[in-house]
Order: sequence, then C-alpha cells, then structure tokens
Amino acid sequence: LGARAKEACQMWNGVQPLVDVRKHTIKLIESVLCYALFGIILSNISLWIMVLLTVAPAVNWFSVRVYQNWKYKQRDKQTDMTRKMEYIATVAADFSFGKDIRMYGMKDWLTGMHRMLRKEHNVFLKKVSRYELYSKLGGLFVGLIRDGWSYAILISMTIRGKLTVDEF
Repeated sequence: LGARAKEACQMWNGVQPLVDVRKHTIKLIESVLCYALFGIILSNISLWIMVLLTVAPAVNWFSVRVYQNWKYKQRDKQTDMTRKMEYIATVAADFSFGKDIRMYGMKDWLTGMHRMLRKEHNVFLKKVSRYELYSKLGGLFVGLIRDGWSYAILISMTIRGKLTVDEF
C-alpha cells in the first residue's frame, strides 16, 4: 500500500497525477468553452456536423475509459513485480548481504530471479503498450471519420450552393 501511495504522488510516465489535477481542470474548461463556441458556429451550418462532433468524443472517451479500467485492474500485478525486482536489486547491491550471497551460493539464484522477473515485467509492459496502442488507434480512427465526414458534408454543401466558399 505504501508503494502504491508513493507511486500515485510521484512522476509516472511524465505525469504527476496529484500535481496535474489543476492543469487538467483548466484544460477541461478550455475544451468545453471551445466546443461550445465551435458548436454555436457549426449549428448554424449543419446539424449533422454537430452530431458528429458530439458523438465522436463520446466514442473516443469510451475507448480511453476501457483502456484505463483495464490498466487500473493491473495495478496490483505491476506493483508486485516492481517491488520484487527492486528488492532483488537492493539485496544484490547491498554489501551487508555479500557474505551471505557468497556463502550460500545465491549469486546465480539472484541473477536468475532478476532475469525471470525482468522478462515477466517486459511481457507485461508489452501487453500494456498493445492495449494503449489499440486505445489510441481507436481514437485516431474516430477522429479520421469525424473530420472526413465533416469535410464531406461541408464540401457537399458548398458544391450544392448551400454554403459559400468564404463560409466554408
């Protein structure tokens, strides 16, 4: 529990969860205001674009949420692996354990254990990266469809004369 609490407060993949709350709150307010302004402008042009701009972020949010929920469920496994690897690295580096390691022939065991845990941790990190990739690809795909469809609607309206070039 102590390790998890420490991890929650420290830098993790370039993010400081507790410290960044203020920054993310400001970013959220900024995004909502931009969406409202953009929505007011686009609602006069096409209701379909507004529907796209509302549904696409919801789908993207769902994709990210699924990934975050999965990752949250994996936190115990990740913490345990990290704790074990840190313990073995600490024991191997501590001179006070040197005599016991030599006397009981634990060098090969410690090395093998660390190698096994590192391999297990790498497999876990690959799995996390794969899930994160799927989540990000889903968001990119939704953005591509959103932007492509929006431009298709605007171009179609411009060609049919419902929208002037300067309004486009």
